[in-house]
Amino acid sequence: MKRLLYILFISSLLVTFNSCGGSGDDPDIIPPTPTTFTKDDIIGTWEIYHSRKDIILNGYTYEGFRDPEMDGFRTKFYKENETYKFIDYNPLLDIVDQGTYKIENGHIVFTVTEFDGRDTLYTTKQNVTNIKLDEGLLYVNYSYSINVGGQEYQVSDIRRLRNIVKAQGVHPNINKVTINFDDYVGTWELYDCDVYVNGQRNKGMSENWLDKPNITRFKFYYNNQGQKVGVNSIYDADKDQTITTEPMPVIIIDDVIHLLFNYEVEGNDDGMFLWITERQPYTDPVTNKQTVRIRDEDEFRDKDKPTDIYNIKRFFKRIE
Repeated sequence: MKRLLYILFISSLLVTFNSCGGSGDDPDIIPPTPTTFTKDDIIGTWEIYHSRKDIILNGYTYEGFRDPEMDGFRTKFYKENETYKFIDYNPLLDIVDQGTYKIENGHIVFTVTEFDGRDTLYTTKQNVTNIKLDEGLLYVNYSYSINVGGQEYQVSDIRRLRNIVKAQGVHPNINKVTINFDDYVGTWELYDCDVYVNGQRNKGMSENWLDKPNITRFKFYYNNQGQKVGVNSIYDADKDQTITTEPMPVIIIDDVIHLLFNYEVEGNDDGMFLWITERQPYTDPVTNKQTVRIRDEDEFRDKDKPTDIYNIKRFFKRIE
């Protein structure tokens, strides 16, 4: 569960290196194309389908990894009365921020005039590293620095976007598990977990995820209005109780299941996501019944020591 306002900072550094998956996909190491594009060329709506965060400390580049929490965020570029404008949307198509834009030395420069203050995609400048207008593909890089413990970290948000008309649903060179909501309708229960720190499995952390068996569950279903919704139940160790969310709308972006923005935690809009990296048949050793299992992953860097990477692999079985 992550506050999406948290994304720019923690998404950059800590849980902000909060991407799952590691370096299996590394599509952004590509030579930039000539920056001969105009404000008119990018008019349309562009959706993030791949995002990665890299850091540099003292001249050394640390391995980046995918940040699936950003998949499904959109930017619409349009022209109104000779003014070039943009609107940013979250995956539920709620407006995040909006304003005007211009092209300057191969960068898209944004001037925000209205800002919601949550779930932000807000940046002032994005470097266009590659653009394939005929294919409906746009690659950008947003770089900034953050100081942690007296150390200056350079952070890069590297994102791939697709034009929702020209390139609907495509994800070139990115391997993804295909998700159909109907295949996930039912209740899914956590039965195993592996936590890795810098590539080494941490036994204690892994077992902590399972100290309250049969607690962490997701349930996906259609509500009375025929809408796709999900409910999450999770054990809160600090309160020694199970917390169940209200039904949340489900948005699927390729291999990411978003459950977003339908309730508040301590006054902040919150949300969660599952990044599905595997789906396989499974024989339940308790019931001996044939069912299905999925693997969800998450990866992030330590907020106090960003060079440390944590990777969590959670395994869910469908129980009903």
